[in-house]
Amino acid sequence: MVFKLIFLFMMAAFAGVFILFQRKAGVRRNLKQELNSQAEHEVRLSLILRGVFGITWYATVFSWLLSAGWIARFAIELPAWLRWSGAGLAILAVALNWWGHQALSVALGESFDPGLRLRPGRALVVTGPYRWLRHPIYLAFLLMLTAAGLLSANWLVGFSGVAMILSVIAFRVPEEERRLAVAFGDDYRAYMGRTGRFLPRLL
Repeated sequence: MVFKLIFLFMMAAFAGVFILFQRKAGVRRNLKQELNSQAEHEVRLSLILRGVFGITWYATVFSWLLSAGWIARFAIELPAWLRWSGAGLAILAVALNWWGHQALSVALGESFDPGLRLRPGRALVVTGPYRWLRHPIYLAFLLMLTAAGLLSANWLVGFSGVAMILSVIAFRVPEEERRLAVAFGDDYRAYMGRTGRFLPRLL
């Protein structure tokens, strides 16, 4: 029960960050129209894979939270310290998610967009975690979904969640970087040279 409560706190905190910063940017004024517009700019294969793995993940998570009998067959024995490390990852994921959104909000204001679009007034954000990482929010998602697998001690929860975010990383990130390179030219290429995608460059 403790691990389920930690998981629920993590999910609530993640959702709270998105709602807060999207509202600050005016993104949620017309949610249906906004979602349709975002989908038009997404990589289609990424959307399909995200949907397949996403449905699986949500189904397994709800089953785990409700202690459904069938989900127990996918349980794995994890030592307590490893499950508690999931709680640590959850805290780190929430903090990184907030920090990344805060940096985007300050730098972009109403030009902030969670989709693959560049709105008028766009700017290259190199503050906050973006000083070292090009994609801290994707990293926060990866940490959060890994934490979910550890907290649940269920390999299906862990696999479907990590597969969902890896499908986004594999297809969305290259397209996002291509569009940013077109928009910002040599400035973005220089930025790529001094930062890592998901981990800081050591040299």
